[in-house]
Amino acid sequence: MILNKYVIIVLLLLTSAGLYAVEGINKLDPQLGLLVTYPQRLDFLQPDNSLQKTARGAQVRAIVTFQGDVHELQAYGVKIECIYKNLAVVTIPVAGLDKVAGLPQVIRITASRPDYACLDVSAARIGAVKVREQFGYTGKGVLIGIIDSGIDWENEDFIDAAGKTRIKYLLDMSDPGNVYGGTMYTEDDINNALNGNGFVYERDYSGHGTHVAGIAAGDGSADGTFGAYAGVAPEAGLIIIKATRDEMSQEFQTADQIIALKIVDSLATVLNMPCVINMSFGGHSGAHNGTSDVELAIDQVVGPGKSGKAVVTVAGNDGGNNIHARAQFSNGITYKDVTFTINEYMPKPGAGNDRVLFNIWYQSNQKVGITITTPSGKRIGPVMQGEVTEENTDEGTVYVWNGFYEAVGGYLPGYNKEIGNYEIYVDINDANALKPPVAGTWKMKFSGQAGDVDAWITGVTNASMKAAFVEGNVNDGKISIPGTARNVITVGAYTSKKSWVDLDGNHLTFDPFGQIAIGTLASFTSFGPTLDKRIKPEIVAPGEIIASSYSQYAPPGSSASIFSETTSGLPNALILEGGREALSSGTSMAAPHVSGAVALIFEKYPDITAIQVRDMLTNSADTEYPVEKIPNGEWGWGKLDIFSALQHTPGEELPVNFKLFNIWPNPFVESAEIKFMLPVKTSTHHVEIKIYNVLGQLVRNLMNENKVGGQDYLIKWDGRDDAGYSLACGIYFVEFRSGIYHKINKITYLGSQL
Repeated sequence: MILNKYVIIVLLLLTSAGLYAVEGINKLDPQLGLLVTYPQRLDFLQPDNSLQKTARGAQVRAIVTFQGDVHELQAYGVKIECIYKNLAVVTIPVAGLDKVAGLPQVIRITASRPDYACLDVSAARIGAVKVREQFGYTGKGVLIGIIDSGIDWENEDFIDAAGKTRIKYLLDMSDPGNVYGGTMYTEDDINNALNGNGFVYERDYSGHGTHVAGIAAGDGSADGTFGAYAGVAPEAGLIIIKATRDEMSQEFQTADQIIALKIVDSLATVLNMPCVINMSFGGHSGAHNGTSDVELAIDQVVGPGKSGKAVVTVAGNDGGNNIHARAQFSNGITYKDVTFTINEYMPKPGAGNDRVLFNIWYQSNQKVGITITTPSGKRIGPVMQGEVTEENTDEGTVYVWNGFYEAVGGYLPGYNKEIGNYEIYVDINDANALKPPVAGTWKMKFSGQAGDVDAWITGVTNASMKAAFVEGNVNDGKISIPGTARNVITVGAYTSKKSWVDLDGNHLTFDPFGQIAIGTLASFTSFGPTLDKRIKPEIVAPGEIIASSYSQYAPPGSSASIFSETTSGLPNALILEGGREALSSGTSMAAPHVSGAVALIFEKYPDITAIQVRDMLTNSADTEYPVEKIPNGEWGWGKLDIFSALQHTPGEELPVNFKLFNIWPNPFVESAEIKFMLPVKTSTHHVEIKIYNVLGQLVRNLMNENKVGGQDYLIKWDGRDDAGYSLACGIYFVEFRSGIYHKINKITYLGSQL
């Protein structure tokens, strides 16, 4: 998902990773407490900690949390370097630590610790540095396709030791040309431009694509060697697609995404090199079950039987956003309304500028109606299946259609057999420019048969306008599309660092009170599963405060730059010392860690498929930190560990398709065996098996649970209903459903009395 500008929750002038819970003696953290107890043991401080030895004795840099006048500490030999609100960066004589800690205005003292919010750290955390040092894998001979906002092609992170670019092809869709409406630059074009003999006009004004490319494949140096900020696969070749038609934008149309997938796949085929494609963006317009156009395109490019190809994308950054609601109802009555709020905002002039869009889905065997209620109580609906309504109100125009799908000739009533669900589309807008949507609490009421209805907020067109679900809000099911595709590797994010030094020498953190533990899930990462109950994401990787390549065309003062910060007095908060690297956070930054890791796997095993690669990553994932049962919709199978993955042998190709075998025996007397097969071991499939009589009445729920793919399953039916009573002899129908796969077999029951 496209990373919104990283918001520093609290910026402190610190040198530590943040403040930790106070332990030890007299308000001191453990290290400083040990120094007080054992003053001779200066080695209790880490060797690279800010321990200073002066003529007046040992001193230590620390952060003091205080109340009152902190300047009184100076009487005890404390040197105050910086004060920010109730925190002070200080240097304290080790011999006076206990006295300073005993002062009433001191709440706690924390030692300064080395903590680098940089790619050298995140790459090491996933085992990439160890792989480079022990195995020598660097991505050589492998391509990484970056579909994003472009790249700073002059950045030295993408130039080898001979001064040549590592970019094989660069397509700029924002520059009108003859390649799908864009301009294509070859490796020779870029090298000529580097030597002053030609021109490449592409620019990365947001910096997002450059940052992503640096994580996956930057070499982190000015001389082609592997610098401290080297990416995961620093010798991989690159195919760059600037997939936006507006050079200043970070919006990627689905049509252009599909074009980009095709181009990268074609170029990799021409170059005869294995390739992993990184897509660090997403949205929520679709059924979240792998059936969107882009997801189907991905599954055409990669999957079983397609060697040397993989696609990696993001879980999304909606972990803290209330964009998904679920209504459950039985006997035609919803358990509770779904409500959402529109906050106070400044309407834009004209019509069609202020809109909130919703995508709502329910199963094909349901009939569902929807009623929208405005903040003042005006009701629109119920809009039943197969109906469309548009109503202009004083509180905005409400447009709803329920139960249509796009087909040749237009929209038809019914559900799309490929998607397997009915769709409700809701658009609350300012069709009347004088009556935009009003702020306040709106309601959605659903009515119909038993089941679930899932709703997503898919768009808000006015930046000052915010919308969020309240009642009915759920935290699961927020994986962004195309992350719900079947053959894609979807990546969540965890926190790897918390503090850094910016370009102006300020020591900053986003965790002032030490409430966030390194290794925990990032607050923004989106949770699964998919709508059809497959576990997503598969893996999590570092995504918080990641340092990577900085585009020279995305300075902090630019409105397009992802590195711009509005915090007063800290204009360069996200630019690191030296000005070559910058910081950003999001699952956008987690995904290229995995893309780089896949490149290393392809370097060793160039002929395996995306499914085999995914199995290697999930089977080797680090599960030390998660305490929840793995796999799950938060952590997937655990944290990326490429060093461990490369010590796994690729497994054999697993079943490609669902299969429901012939029921045996049929007819049956005592019991019948229902056997089925699920594809792909690392995808969990939600399986439903139901028995109906000839009147279409449901008589038995045989199965309604998650099953791991890549295996055969056998379940028996004894001719009884859900209450345990033996049914009458006759013909019955066995319905098997898993996601969009749906099949019905006929079976004859002769009765157990024979």
